[in-house]
Amino acid sequence: MRTNHIVNTLASRFSNLHDLKTIKKQVTHLPERNETMTGFEPYQIKSHVDRQLRDLYIPTEQDLNLLQKFVGVAKDHHEKTYPSDIQYLQGLYTSYKHFEAQQQFPICLTGPAGVGKTSLLSALDRLLPSPTELHIEDGIGPIRLCTHWHMQAQARASFGDMVWPFIEQELGENKKIPTQSRAVGISSKTAFKSGVALIVVDEMQFLTQGHSAHAAITKLLYQLSHIGKPFVFAANYSLCSILKRRPEQDRQRLLSTPVVLTPSDPDSMDWVDYLRAVAHVLGPSLQIDIMQDRHSLYHLTAGLKRFVRQLLGHSYQLAWQKGQHHITMEEVKAAYDHTEYSVSREQAQAMLSPHSYKSAEYVCPFPLPKTKADALLRTQKNHYSEQLISQVQQNVLLKSEKKVLEETKAPKPSTRPKRSKLTADELRQANSRRLNQGSAGQ
Repeated sequence: MRTNHIVNTLASRFSNLHDLKTIKKQVTHLPERNETMTGFEPYQIKSHVDRQLRDLYIPTEQDLNLLQKFVGVAKDHHEKTYPSDIQYLQGLYTSYKHFEAQQQFPICLTGPAGVGKTSLLSALDRLLPSPTELHIEDGIGPIRLCTHWHMQAQARASFGDMVWPFIEQELGENKKIPTQSRAVGISSKTAFKSGVALIVVDEMQFLTQGHSAHAAITKLLYQLSHIGKPFVFAANYSLCSILKRRPEQDRQRLLSTPVVLTPSDPDSMDWVDYLRAVAHVLGPSLQIDIMQDRHSLYHLTAGLKRFVRQLLGHSYQLAWQKGQHHITMEEVKAAYDHTEYSVSREQAQAMLSPHSYKSAEYVCPFPLPKTKADALLRTQKNHYSEQLISQVQQNVLLKSEKKVLEETKAPKPSTRPKRSKLTADELRQANSRRLNQGSAGQ
């Protein structure tokens, strides 16, 4: 066997993944431009726009730095775990019952709901190489190599359910989910054998239901840590708040490395680049000046890309329903005020309104770096100033001007004209007709 053929094969998977330009090129995804969407019916257009924008991914500077960080964590673990072919083969021939791995504590990827944590982890999937086969010269069959495992928690409450897709083949004919203690051992050995250097866990918020959710999530995270691989789990602020109420020993282990994903600043090139990509994908049907309206779009969505998809999708639906095959800021603002956007609207308003009762739910549970904290505060102050200026402008209007403004914003529905009062003769005639009709029916 060639010297260190195995570890060199494992190491080659991470070549050229340290450069930010390379990372950006591999993870960027720009769907084809929609030159026309007139063929879609009103009931189809919203889901089409949502699919197109869901497939769009333009990494921000923050995204690229986090992706580079995750690759570095994986590469560092690989170099420490697989120093030579001899040590790999020793682990390969050790049974899972006697296999020992060093416990690894997680990186907590957090941020407000809708900021793009799942999109970032999907980009990490595209960045890290696909599974390959390792061929060993001493007669062992090909081994399937995986750089990482990507788990979706969703409604699965047990560790065995989450690792099952990755250890199923190791169980041979016994296709029964093993006990949790046995599942940890099998997972640890399988991850070592497959060259796994990182585990990614998404959709953890689905496990926050129930009175004992905090205990179940804590247990699950500890079980994942015993696989012996560094792992990243995505968590909304609410889940982090749950974990922060755990005893100190749990906080020190499970929240020791938080990284916070925040919306881009409305004046940043990241925000402009994203909106330009949106305009490219939606084509001529999007009749909005991105540079001129970027602040308005930010204040309507708090910079959350999920909200951008929702808002634009509903804007298109409103336009198509009235036979108009393009949208302007008029349709966007109408969608913002619509009932279907009410929950997202409340969150966007709360996130842009500091020190209010509603905003407390969206405050990051971890101290932000000074640059991020300053940018967030600046955005909130600008939003508050614009609201204040708008209120002052309305207050100085004359009564006649306010009346015109109110009628423009919310036109009153047409009402029936009032009927004139009947005279005494008309009342007597009506009563006579009623009595005559009653007699005729007897």
